[in-house]
Amino acid sequence: MIFAAPIAGVIAGGLGAIGVVLLYMLKLRRRPVPVSSTMLWMSAVRDMEGNIPWQAARPTILMVLHLLIVLLLASAIARPSIGADASAQRLIVVIDTSASMNAMLDNTSTTQLQSAKKQAIDVIRSATRGFGSPELVVLSAGQEPKLLAGPTRQGSEAIRAINAIVGSDEPGELSSVREQIEGLLNTPIGEEQASQIERATILMYTDRAGAINAPERIAGVGVQIIVADADPMSNVGITALSAQRDRADPSLCRVFVRAYSTDPNPIGVIIRVLDGETELARAALGFEGEGSTNKTIETRFARAGELQVRFDRPDALASDDQAWVWVPDPSPVRVVVVADGPGHPILLDVLGAITNSAITVIGPDDPIPAWAQLIVADGVRIPQDLSIPTIRFGPGMADDGQAEAPRVHQIVSYKRAHPVLFEVAMGSVAYTSPGVFVESSDATFAILASDSQRPALIEWANAGARHLAFGFDLDRSNWTVQIGFTIFLANAVEYLVPGASGFGEVIKTSQYHPRVTTRISNGFTDIRSVSLLNERETNLDARAQVGGKAIEGITASSQRVAVRRPIWTWFLLGALVLMAGEWFLHASRLRV
Repeated sequence: MIFAAPIAGVIAGGLGAIGVVLLYMLKLRRRPVPVSSTMLWMSAVRDMEGNIPWQAARPTILMVLHLLIVLLLASAIARPSIGADASAQRLIVVIDTSASMNAMLDNTSTTQLQSAKKQAIDVIRSATRGFGSPELVVLSAGQEPKLLAGPTRQGSEAIRAINAIVGSDEPGELSSVREQIEGLLNTPIGEEQASQIERATILMYTDRAGAINAPERIAGVGVQIIVADADPMSNVGITALSAQRDRADPSLCRVFVRAYSTDPNPIGVIIRVLDGETELARAALGFEGEGSTNKTIETRFARAGELQVRFDRPDALASDDQAWVWVPDPSPVRVVVVADGPGHPILLDVLGAITNSAITVIGPDDPIPAWAQLIVADGVRIPQDLSIPTIRFGPGMADDGQAEAPRVHQIVSYKRAHPVLFEVAMGSVAYTSPGVFVESSDATFAILASDSQRPALIEWANAGARHLAFGFDLDRSNWTVQIGFTIFLANAVEYLVPGASGFGEVIKTSQYHPRVTTRISNGFTDIRSVSLLNERETNLDARAQVGGKAIEGITASSQRVAVRRPIWTWFLLGALVLMAGEWFLHASRLRV
């Protein structure tokens, strides 16, 4: 036990004890009482002698009781606390606001987030009850951590911050608050100059899915993980989504859906594909039990737009019952080949197959059409600062004066992880008469492939467009007869003109915050919805162990949160009880 104001308690106790003794040394006024026998006279005389002023007081039960009351009151004034002074404590409360916390608890109308908020508020009220309060900090842990309140000693401020917490439709990561908590633990508490991390209590309120990745300790302080008391309802959610147009029939769109069910029993749901409020297609999705299942749904969608995939089965979590995918325009990419002649036949054939359209060929002196989306230079020089994406083959960017005598060169290194070279084998590509790239001051080149002496493929950006350039002619290489050439062109068209392959774009909450984001395109504002697509959030009843203990065990042990606080009210209550007892004892002695 520690006293926050021991000097004040000692002074109050000393003055109180002196006062009691002085009162007993002073003469008391007695009212006359007739007695029936002289046997009581001697006792009355001795009692009166003890009340002569400034005579030694005889100890009595009432005197001892009065002194004990003074001791209790003086102890209360000294502000006792158990373990440590509450003002030297720091209570850090972290509440998970991820999507899974919005799940409904079984057989209740309460969400896991509401349950966590109620438990946290109860702890803060308990910690701040009475005189004195620990330093309070409230954090939320969603996709990004947020400091909601504190450090503060006002329990009402912390409670208001907790009541204001709302759930999100984004995945959460409890470990994201580690850096903020470490900073709080290494700052003084109140007026203390030294770090007091041993006096901190960290409480993390989450669900079973969030407890999997919750930290066990932060800066040496143990973390108490508190999960919901009840099990959540069963849940079915969309965990993966993609869409792609058919190359032969671009208006035909195939939507791939993967869903996860936490229900151990066989169930079925109806998946609906919507364009706004118009239903384009639907399909049944069956689950044999807990686990994932896939479905591909075909539908007609002859324009660029956003498709919604959802099912209307009531379950624990609503945010994973729907997802969105942006499908590109089915119109083919408009490619223009610049060549001194008819152009390389294999290049034209591959580009035509990739874009599913005829390729326009123009001469090096012809103006570039305004409708062109991609320019391919076949062995001719074109301006470097075009605002349209380009692919350049040949010495179009080389200094002719630096060209060397013809000899065979071979690719010896290339960046296999780059999007345009993904699954492209270039180790057997050979060529003659390589060009020398001249780097300008307006662009910075990135080397994607090179032979033993110089770069063979470079990339740069200009005016919002990407450009790729090769240092050799297709006519003087063996690359056009290799499968890697076709794969490269398919990758390059998709890389330079996004959406050209017909793949849909899914915007997930790990990419954007908040749930709806705005994009500006061609002067128009598009609202793109954001999909959850997170199996960990969908799998509410995650069966895992945290810190070597089952989550069920953590749930039970974490309900008893020990927050050290003042106990002066106990001493005051004891003094009041003794005062009431003294009154009854004194009244009984005066009774005739």
